[in-house]
Amino acid sequence: MKRKIEAMHKMFGYSNNQCANCNHFLTYGWRGRNYFKCEIYGISNSEATDWRKSYISCGLFNKETPEKNIYKRLHDNHKTEGPIDGQIAIRL
Repeated sequence: MKRKIEAMHKMFGYSNNQCANCNHFLTYGWRGRNYFKCEIYGISNSEATDWRKSYISCGLFNKETPEKNIYKRLHDNHKTEGPIDGQIAIRL
């Protein structure tokens, strides 16, 4: 799934490096396996935030940034405040 890195490229541009060489690239070990994460994109126990070493890094390669957990921000934007027009509501 390249949508994760594509979102990072859209927001921050490109770098001429691989994510594996970035300060924001983290490795977590669990049950004998390594899982790779980008601390800027976000870290969870889910495959949704798994990262690849071979991704071409975004424009934040090795840069200090207060920006963290992009994953949460991207997915919070898809929540709706109430029912969609024409949607059936169940009242208890």
